Amino acid sequence: MNETHHPQLSVLLPSYNSARYLPACLDSLLGQTFQDFEILAIDDGSTDGSLDILHAYAHRDRRIRVHANPRNLKLAATLNKGLELAGAPFIARMDADDTACPQRFQTQLAFLHAHPTIDGCAADVARFGESTGRTHNPVTDPDIRAALLWRNPFAHPTILFRASVFKRFRYDETFDRAQDYELWSRMILDHDVRLVNIPNVLVNYRCAHSNTFIPWHKKVIAANLLRMGLSITPEEMDIHTLLSLSLFQQLREAFSDDDVVIWINKFLQQAGRQPKISFSALSFMTENILLRYFGKDKLRPIRNRLLLRKKNFSYYVEKSFRRFVRLLHSA
Repeated sequence: MNETHHPQLSVLLPSYNSARYLPACLDSLLGQTFQDFEILAIDDGSTDGSLDILHAYAHRDRRIRVHANPRNLKLAATLNKGLELAGAPFIARMDADDTACPQRFQTQLAFLHAHPTIDGCAADVARFGESTGRTHNPVTDPDIRAALLWRNPFAHPTILFRASVFKRFRYDETFDRAQDYELWSRMILDHDVRLVNIPNVLVNYRCAHSNTFIPWHKKVIAANLLRMGLSITPEEMDIHTLLSLSLFQQLREAFSDDDVVIWINKFLQQAGRQPKISFSALSFMTENILLRYFGKDKLRPIRNRLLLRKKNFSYYVEKSFRRFVRLLHSA
């Protein structure tokens, strides 16, 4: 890369003991249809030869800039360092154990160029490893805001932002996990940043089962519910967390159906009054979660006791249209 050239995109690629996966990841980035980028590869104290692999690739392609932390700083601090180093007008994230689809950068940059009021975009992923299948994330702003009260609506390694927005924020370095969920919640619910999902699979996402993220997930949800003005008992927080993670057996063993109904009504009544939250979107998402928990036959009589929005024809037509658009994009 010419020393005087300023690339259009900075790719933040943290790496920690990822030697097995780095070649496939780097090859997928270097094979993008959009080529005007720099890769900020930051090794976070690896002991498996990851740094040697990064240097070998950087020797072959000068778009790769390698940095090494003096010790293991963990993900949030490493990403904050990457934000400081990034010099392009757009910033993308990538995980060292995933691979990018060839048109990922081209698709996301074209979307942001066509939608100047959108600050950043993410995309769906194809899962592989210990879990397989496609992850369908919410697309529109109302659905994304509603989703933040239940789960992380974005796949972190698919994020691509305008640098002018991304650089205004920092990852919270007190979070060992769910740093991204905390950041998106803060951006969107506190600062009205516009971050949307493109309904295309743009990253192949490696899945490895772990429960270490649960306390951090719970911490973000608690903060988001507090943003809605909800005072929450520990029991209510447990109900909401178990529902959000689909840990239904644990929920059934610890709480009654009445406990769940009482909490959901309190949640909908308070959160649904917030001007930044669409009650239609929140009700629709909550009903889908309850449908998975109770089952269709059991939910039908219980629904009359819930403060779910009555069947709103225009909203459900809109949801059907969004699903149709997804099918067109994925065809």
